[in-house]
Amino acid sequence: MHIPDGLLDPGTVVVTYVAAVAAIALSIARVRRSVSEFELSKLATVSGSIFIAQLIKWPIPGGSTLHFVGGGLAAATLGPWGGLIAMATVLAIQTFVFHDGGVTAFGANVIAAGASGVWLSYLALLALRRIGLAVPISAFSVGYISTVATGFAAGLIIGVAGDVLGSSVYNLRITPHVMLLTHGLLGLLEGVITMGIVAYLYRKQPTLLYEGARA
Repeated sequence: MHIPDGLLDPGTVVVTYVAAVAAIALSIARVRRSVSEFELSKLATVSGSIFIAQLIKWPIPGGSTLHFVGGGLAAATLGPWGGLIAMATVLAIQTFVFHDGGVTAFGANVIAAGASGVWLSYLALLALRRIGLAVPISAFSVGYISTVATGFAAGLIIGVAGDVLGSSVYNLRITPHVMLLTHGLLGLLEGVITMGIVAYLYRKQPTLLYEGARA
């Protein structure tokens, strides 16, 4: 779901950057309250794993790419705050070091993958576990939800920018629907992967999961 340069209008760039910086700052402030060497090691490990998984991607219509997202896994292992930091770290390295994803779109990508993908999937995880849904089913659900939420949020941002720029190729009539469809399909695979990883950790090393996932 990396949004490249050239798709967003200046207003959307500014708004998404401000929102992303605020979300990252809030997450850092929350994580610092209970930071430990173990949590930092886990944050680094999860970030590195998601970075590697995201290296495989395919271009899709509507102005973006399709690949493993990782928001559900980040939420289940790091929680909402650490998960957003992990996604922002991955996106920052990809954008500013490897030029994968637009510099002007960095804020939009953080909002889509972090604020939408991680936070929404974490809320879903809490709700599903509180009603007694089994860990594997909950993990599949959040993997699916994080992918769909990320893709749809990216589609909305691209669509709004397209309408502002007067694009007939990407706009609110096209891009959100394309992103929802493609990421809905990808979500099935990501749900299975997330389910496998989280279920394994729950059985073998539950301390590697965030408290909401192992409740």
